[in-house]
Amino acid sequence: HLPEFVWSAPRDFQRGLIDGIFDGDAAYHDAATIFTQTSEQLAWQVRTLRAALADDFASVLRCELEDPNHGDQFRSNYAPRGDLQYRRTLSDEGFVYRPIADVLTEHYDGLVYNIEVADDHSYVSDFAIHNCDWEVLNDHSEGVIATSGCLGGHVLQSLLQGDVNGAYEKAGRLQDIFGRDNFFIEIQDHGIPEQTRTNPQLMEIARKLGAPLLATNDSHYTHQHDHDAHDALLCVQTGSLMSDPDRFKFSGDQHYLKTAAEMRHLFREVEVACDNSLWIAERCNVEIEFGKPLLPNFPLPEGFDNDDDYLRHLTLEGARQRWGDQLSDEIADRLAYELKVISDMGFSSYFIITWDLIRHARENGIRVGPGRGSAAGCAVAYCLWITDLDPIKYDLLFERFLNPSRISMPDIDMDFDSRYRDEMIRYAAE
Repeated sequence: HLPEFVWSAPRDFQRGLIDGIFDGDAAYHDAATIFTQTSEQLAWQVRTLRAALADDFASVLRCELEDPNHGDQFRSNYAPRGDLQYRRTLSDEGFVYRPIADVLTEHYDGLVYNIEVADDHSYVSDFAIHNCDWEVLNDHSEGVIATSGCLGGHVLQSLLQGDVNGAYEKAGRLQDIFGRDNFFIEIQDHGIPEQTRTNPQLMEIARKLGAPLLATNDSHYTHQHDHDAHDALLCVQTGSLMSDPDRFKFSGDQHYLKTAAEMRHLFREVEVACDNSLWIAERCNVEIEFGKPLLPNFPLPEGFDNDDDYLRHLTLEGARQRWGDQLSDEIADRLAYELKVISDMGFSSYFIITWDLIRHARENGIRVGPGRGSAAGCAVAYCLWITDLDPIKYDLLFERFLNPSRISMPDIDMDFDSRYRDEMIRYAAE
């Protein structure tokens, strides 16, 4: 599937992403692009993304796959594009793309997005965005404890490529950014040959820099015996068979939550690396207040001092549309009671955010359900067009939805057109 950041990325980036996906995972026939996926979600997401960029394609079609090991495939045909150019990066040439509006021949200091596409032509499984440079790290380094990372980190990538000096320089630069006591050289041992080979080099870098060591272990499942279940889950996620020798899988069965004794035995020659995990834990100062929901601050329009006032305004405005300009005493009293309960429980912003999501969907032609569950008993929700069932007419109880004697987050069940689910998530994230 496409990650959420794609929907709010610049248009040039989106166009380059589309072209990059097609270049690695599409066929060209009779001047048309045929994009075929075993993932219906990805097929629809790419179709939706193309809809925002051009009107030159048909809908997604379900087709039979010739390979009996797969189920269905989903295909779209696209008209060709000739007005966009992009170039590949030097690393991983087959699957990494830098989308740009024009081919650049000189040094470029602006923000560059790299997209990594998994090396598998039957699906596009994993994307990552890299838009964090050294300056960004430096600007936001205060109060942060950092490590050199795993095999995918900058330092280890240099070591894997045989560039020991480059690894040392990168580790030194990270130490300069975060501080001597705030940057740790991370060592891991999952029985992977690359880790066995590079751990002594990492220790030597730590010695030269005077940087503390930190022993860590990736935890993708809780117990060692969960490895087989996790391996099966990877097959489900990637649409692969466990008998396929070329499928994506983890190396070994050591990616579980190890005990302190197991970690100290594994790193018995450098026990200080385990001690330092306690040093980090003791320095972390995080206070989490439970029982008090943390809701986003909705940007209020001018003329409203707080969420309660704006919710009251929206409710009364909606009530007039639902029941007319002259509200009966029964309706007025019901709304006043509900608004007070919502305000006292601190949920005014929750209702405003839910109202805004539904408003966005309807204004953009995204189908929305009528609301399900106990929220149907809320007259405020009815006035905000969150639900479409009149609780006054059908004598529905508000207390089944929100009860002052039982404080808990409201639960409003909403249904959106599944094809635009990611658009709704993207808007909510904004």
